[in-house]
Amino acid sequence: MNWAETLNKYPSIMYVTGGLLIGLFIGYQVLPKLLPRKTAPLSAAELQSVVTMQKQLEDKLAASIAAIEGVGDAQVQLSTPLSGSRRIHRKASVTVTAADAPLADVQVAAITEVIASGIDDLLPGNVTVFDSAGRALNLEVVQEYEQKQFWTNIAINVCKILGILAAMITIRFIIQSIHKKMLGETQGC
Repeated sequence: MNWAETLNKYPSIMYVTGGLLIGLFIGYQVLPKLLPRKTAPLSAAELQSVVTMQKQLEDKLAASIAAIEGVGDAQVQLSTPLSGSRRIHRKASVTVTAADAPLADVQVAAITEVIASGIDDLLPGNVTVFDSAGRALNLEVVQEYEQKQFWTNIAINVCKILGILAAMITIRFIIQSIHKKMLGETQGC
C-alpha cells in the first residue's frame, strides 16, 4: 500500500492534519532533485584553462568598465566556484578609481549591470562595487539582495521540511503579512 492509498483509507488523518501529510510526501519526493550532485574533479590542465579564461574575462570586464564616463581605472575579481552545483553562488567585486568627481548612482548601477550581464548566473546583488578608498558604492543594493536571499533560503528550508503544500501556505501568510504592513505604513502617511 502506497502513501496515497493510506491517506485515502484514513480520511480523518487528512482532515486532522489539514492536508499537511500530502505536502510532506510531495516534499520528500522532490527533495532528491534539489540535492546537489557530485561532479568529477578537474585535471591540472583543465584547471589551468579555467583560471586563464577567468583572468581574461576579468580583464575584458575591467576594460569595459574603464570605458564608462567618469571611471579612471577598474579592477574586477570574480569568485566562480568550479563545482557545477554551486554556480549560483558566483560573486564579483569591482574596484573603481573615479576620474574626476565621485561616481553617481547611475554609473555604479551601470557598472553592476556590465559585470552581471557579462557572466552567466551572476546576479546584480552578488556584485559589489568599491571605490579606491575601499567604500562599497552599492551597499544598499547588496544588502537588499542579501535580505531577499535570506528569506528565499528560509522558504526553501521550510519547503524541504514541511513539504511543498505547507510551504505554500506559509509563504502566502508571509506575503499577506508584509502586504498588510506595507498598506498600514502608506495609510499612516
